[in-house]
Amino acid sequence: MMHCEEMARFGKKGASPAPSPVLGPPWRYETDEHPKKKHHWSKPMAGFVERRDGTRVSKCPAGFSLVLAAQLVNEGIPSPTDLAPTTWPSQIFVVHDGVLYRAVPTNPGRSYHAYPVDSDDLRLVPRDVLEKIFERARALNCERKLRRWIG
Repeated sequence: MMHCEEMARFGKKGASPAPSPVLGPPWRYETDEHPKKKHHWSKPMAGFVERRDGTRVSKCPAGFSLVLAAQLVNEGIPSPTDLAPTTWPSQIFVVHDGVLYRAVPTNPGRSYHAYPVDSDDLRLVPRDVLEKIFERARALNCERKLRRWIG
């Protein structure tokens, strides 16, 4: 299925795609570790736990399939970085069921790992990317839930 961004790149029927500075999907999804432990828990919803040292660790819903994770990363909102220009996004934001996830490269240019994020993680996200995140949430009919999630 072609997404709006792809349709805009392809333009008129039969036209060649415009060159893109970002090599794009399909990206593979890889867990951050084998077996997955850090972001895993038994609850059916995303959340956070606080460690003894005060750091927060995000947790993915139990039963979140790797197939769904790969699909969501490939449909996510890429966010470039000015610090290290590359041919792949430095991060991809995913909205799923009112929760915001950040995917970061595990094998740069080939695969990503995602985890839930909250408002503290959004301080450095470019405004245009934030707007796209909320546009996506509106399209998925979960903007209100997303706003509650990020606080």
